[in-house]
Amino acid sequence: MQTFLKKLLVFHSNRFKTMSGELAGSDDVDAKYNPPDEKPKSSRTANGLAQDIHLQKVEKKYLDHQPRSSDTPPLSMNVELNFIWLILIGLSFGTRMWRLTTPKHVIFDEVHFGQFTNFFMQNKFFFDFHPPLGKLMFALTAYFSGYDGQFAFADIGQDLGEYEQLVWNLRFVPAFLGSLVVPIVYEIIIDLGCSHWAAALGGFLATFDNMLIVHSRLVMLDGPLLFFTTASLLCYLKFHKESKRPFTPKWCMWLGLTGIALLGAYSTKFTGIFTFITRELTKHIASRVVGLVIFPGILYLLQFYVMFAVLQKSGPHDDMMSSAFQASLEGGLAKVTLGQANDVAYGSQVTLRNTFGKQCWLHSHEHTYPVKYPDGRGSSAQQQVTCYGFKDVNNWWIIKDPGRDSLAIDYPPRPVHNGDIIQIVHGVTGRALNSHDVAAPLNPANQEVSCYIDYNISMAAQNLWKVDILNPDGSNIWKTIHSQIRLIHVNTSQAIKISGMSLPEWGFHQLEVCTDKSIKQTNTIWNVEEHQQNITYPEGHVAEDEVNKTEVQELASKPMPFFTKFWELQLKMLESKKELANEHTFGSRPSWWPLMRRGVAFWIAKDTNAQIFCIGNPFVWWATTLSIPVYFGLLVLYLLRRRRKVHDLSDALQWMLYACCALFIVIVLWGFHFFSPFTYGSVALSSTEVNQRKWLNTWGMLSHPNT
Repeated sequence: MQTFLKKLLVFHSNRFKTMSGELAGSDDVDAKYNPPDEKPKSSRTANGLAQDIHLQKVEKKYLDHQPRSSDTPPLSMNVELNFIWLILIGLSFGTRMWRLTTPKHVIFDEVHFGQFTNFFMQNKFFFDFHPPLGKLMFALTAYFSGYDGQFAFADIGQDLGEYEQLVWNLRFVPAFLGSLVVPIVYEIIIDLGCSHWAAALGGFLATFDNMLIVHSRLVMLDGPLLFFTTASLLCYLKFHKESKRPFTPKWCMWLGLTGIALLGAYSTKFTGIFTFITRELTKHIASRVVGLVIFPGILYLLQFYVMFAVLQKSGPHDDMMSSAFQASLEGGLAKVTLGQANDVAYGSQVTLRNTFGKQCWLHSHEHTYPVKYPDGRGSSAQQQVTCYGFKDVNNWWIIKDPGRDSLAIDYPPRPVHNGDIIQIVHGVTGRALNSHDVAAPLNPANQEVSCYIDYNISMAAQNLWKVDILNPDGSNIWKTIHSQIRLIHVNTSQAIKISGMSLPEWGFHQLEVCTDKSIKQTNTIWNVEEHQQNITYPEGHVAEDEVNKTEVQELASKPMPFFTKFWELQLKMLESKKELANEHTFGSRPSWWPLMRRGVAFWIAKDTNAQIFCIGNPFVWWATTLSIPVYFGLLVLYLLRRRRKVHDLSDALQWMLYACCALFIVIVLWGFHFFSPFTYGSVALSSTEVNQRKWLNTWGMLSHPNT
């Protein structure tokens, strides 16, 4: 009724103005309005005037019943409910939250992320090649759950026992974030310009894809990564819509949220950086540097600051980091090196660790290089020098003054300075570190490094090395642990380094050591890790403590600047990620993904075929892959036909498409149900039933014999 009256008032408003103007003798008359079925205003009849007066009364009565602006509540809002969106939310949370502790065992990579959570609870340092955001979320959940870090997470299949509630809490994190992926997909499709029904279909497919559900129900990083990846795309689409109104509050909000979501994706897994790279972002990076670079960068640093603040104790992965990094942790190397002298002197006994390359120490043993290599090249046949990945007595060396024959340390000790020329003598065999113009065993372009054996032939010793300190302090003295040095061969001006390649059996598969003309490499950087000084004090001298209590306390855990620690960890993470880029047991080729040719067995029960097998809904994956060429084919076909004025997308054909979509939805639901025993691990199938679901030979579902 109100709508009808509004239209009626609008339609007759000009008539009312005209009549009022004539009666008042006013010139303010709308001469443009002249309804076609009526006479001119000057010849209005009494009936026409009466109708206008009646209309005026109706208008007054309508306005009297409308609430005045002062009657409107000051804090009011209109709410619209999208029931399709709410249904998708319910289905998404239902499929991902259902029986989260089923199976009641440790599944697949929960072994790793459960142990990482334990290390957080115990304040022990650990190494992982992904940034810490996802692990921090698990640790925060465990902290608020009152968890003490005592559940081992030792093996796949370990019973949860009394820690079932804890594992539910940990699995809740990826399940909650994974559940939000479905409504985000719905909103993305809407913002791409599609209809609500198309968005509903997209959200439906995301809801009932078995692989997405598996990844969202376990203590792994995939659920958070999916959430941040889709959220970053949605925020960018919202931001792009506001691009015509820059610097408005909404523009700034969506820009900031895009940066935060991208940071979340990158901080969960390094692969999140490939979420999307667009020309628009590159073109306007200057105007968006705060929202997409500085602010996310600060938050990225913040998560590592929190991580270092929590993980202050020595842990199982210390040895992957540099000696200085390890010395900043309580226990571990700091405990081993407690009380050792800080200045390296002539006569010092040291171990030399490669600082940034693979974890290993300069090493030698009595075995010599083979006289001839398999490729026909000859060697020096002198004592092997390698880099050994474990602590060993053969890792110890003595720093010798070339001008003296004695290996003993003086009192007071004479420190080695930056630029000094030294000899390095192997502690066990007594032979000096040497290099000469002989090709290295595995890298002929580099020179061999050996411990010199005097065979009384024309090959003289070349065993002088210059100490090049890369980070000298004010004293210019070679420091234990913290001084990063290069050993430059005096005769050839080449630096000693590890090549990263393992020697064959004659070298006990230890890492090759050689010299290289290219000095500025990370593999040429070394540092002293352990250090001993056996000082012979003068007669009658009472030896004082090597360090006082204050110095002992300092050496027990020596702080390392945050940014130095942060940068070292970033380099180590990238290096480890690159090493893992090779094929592995659970890897798959990108060409296999569209047809889902590979699945991964996460867990199987000991006595039954109840299992978690990570595989998607085949109808979702295959239909999605097929839809891409079909869509573009139909697009080209109908564009060509419309260019020829042929509009043949009739109502009947549209209803056929709707019917096909309905049938497809039923098939997807059936596929979800058919493969759900592999999704939840709650049903023990027989071997025959498992084989019935192995539609491709490359799907490696497991089954016990005689089941």
